[in-house]
Amino acid sequence: MNEHVVLEKYLEIITDFKGFIQSDDFIEYKFEDELYPDDIDLHWSRIDTKRFIANNLSQTSKPSIPEESRNILCKKCSDRVSAIRGFIHKGNMPILVLHFTGEISPTKKVFSKMGKNQIFRDSIQEDLFDRMIKKIFFVGMRDLYYQEFPGCNFKNQTSTITDWELRTKNCLEHVEKTVKNEGIKGIIITGRAAVSYYGFEKAESLLEKILPFELGKFSIPSIVIRSPEKILHLEEIKKKYEKKKESQEYKTAVEEEKIIKLQVVNSLTEFKNQVLV
Repeated sequence: MNEHVVLEKYLEIITDFKGFIQSDDFIEYKFEDELYPDDIDLHWSRIDTKRFIANNLSQTSKPSIPEESRNILCKKCSDRVSAIRGFIHKGNMPILVLHFTGEISPTKKVFSKMGKNQIFRDSIQEDLFDRMIKKIFFVGMRDLYYQEFPGCNFKNQTSTITDWELRTKNCLEHVEKTVKNEGIKGIIITGRAAVSYYGFEKAESLLEKILPFELGKFSIPSIVIRSPEKILHLEEIKKKYEKKKESQEYKTAVEEEKIIKLQVVNSLTEFKNQVLV
């Protein structure tokens, strides 16, 4: 049977069904004790709509927010655009890495994490940081704790240095809570998180230095390091001149990468020895 014939048969069935409905000639079946709709006596009464809505809302329990997503409920920064996904990642070793995957530079595009278990901006950065952590702490990077600092995205194009300083200060409440709840013994501050909190010049001056991080009435040892993004940038510069290994540009890039990586490894090793005793 071809398609045309099938359609014709369907059209006949639909036409017959239409006539059947219009004739109102349905056979009604019902249980013996079942009433006809016309025999049911319905009583309607007015209700206080406002009271009805209020009572139902009070009885509706709000969905619980996991500890790792408490930035969703935070209202301290009125100008935030959105809470950052994956605000906290819990590990096993009591070291907290404060980082910021949002964007603070007014000239760069906004960035938002998409993956549920994503920590840094991409897997290449995570692979690099994982190698560093394994070399120093002898565990994978996910054995450490991670927290966005600040914990929300903002309009970077119109934000000032003062804006970022205020946002990170507002977020210290969340850092303090994580430190207390998880028994954190030391804090590593990377890249944009350090620049947001200290400002660019001060963050640069504090690189690879161990100093107390003030949290309310107590402090905890901390260290500022370059972000995986910055270290990868140095590797890319070196690759750019790889075909000209005798050039001064290549030699300079290799030396700079070597010095900075050595600084990070040495300073983090010292940090580990001081904190994990």
